[in-house]
Amino acid sequence: MKFSLLVQNDVLVIRLYGLFNQRTTQKILKLLKQVRIHSFSKVTFDLTHVSSIDGSGLGVLFLVAHQLKKFGGATYALNPAPPVLEQMRRADLPSMLQIFPDSSQSRSAA
Repeated sequence: MKFSLLVQNDVLVIRLYGLFNQRTTQKILKLLKQVRIHSFSKVTFDLTHVSSIDGSGLGVLFLVAHQLKKFGGATYALNPAPPVLEQMRRADLPSMLQIFPDSSQSRSAA
């Protein structure tokens, strides 16, 4: 998996590409520690190019959403593919973060 970071104002945008699985979550968690995630009011995961997600990827989304909520922040997921969206729903992630299933709705979160 590849990923990139973009900071705009007080929003951290993380664009992910490929498989969001156990192999890649350690890299992302290490990076999130370095950027001090709690210093952002919003974190947006752009999942447009993620083809699948496993439990560890879902865990990262949950962890980030949980940490930001403690500090009054918000977490968003943009454009997940239907199988990724289904996995997120099964994990009850919509209760922790806001999901924008298409790009027309996502402009407010990026």
